[in-house]
Amino acid sequence: MNEKILLADDAPFMRLLQKDALLKHGYEICGEAADGSDAIDKYEELQPDIMILGLIFPKIDGLEVLRQIKKDYPESKIIICSSLSRESSVTDALRYGASNFIVKPFSPEFLASAVESALENKKLAAWLSQPILSEWCVKQKNHPPTENLTQDQVNKIVESYHRLYKSD
Repeated sequence: MNEKILLADDAPFMRLLQKDALLKHGYEICGEAADGSDAIDKYEELQPDIMILGLIFPKIDGLEVLRQIKKDYPESKIIICSSLSRESSVTDALRYGASNFIVKPFSPEFLASAVESALENKKLAAWLSQPILSEWCVKQKNHPPTENLTQDQVNKIVESYHRLYKSD
């Protein structure tokens, strides 16, 4: 795997736990941030595939970091990992565009699974942006595809396009 992950948490031991869990599952940790401002700067500098973001930071909290990054990078994949599991925290994080919300403490397998899921959604979004899918929809007089399609459905669309229109 070559997916780059940025870890942002105020607690060094939490970043170490996350790092160990993700390295064991074959992911690359491209950077770490200990506060909200640094998290934003590192995201812009490193352009990771995924960011694991805590909510509690001095000065700029995790929700504000999430809002700022999603504003500038709407396609970003950010997983919140926090002990703040109040319904309002989870709801706000998801409303602001978080890919997932993991409550601390977490199992390494659960963290890796959440990262894998977010990466699959990112790959699906890349597939959906391919011109071949738009062409296929126009020729079929269908509505444009959405991110609700499974990878299997996307594969079937691409295969169908090639089978039906390979002579075009």
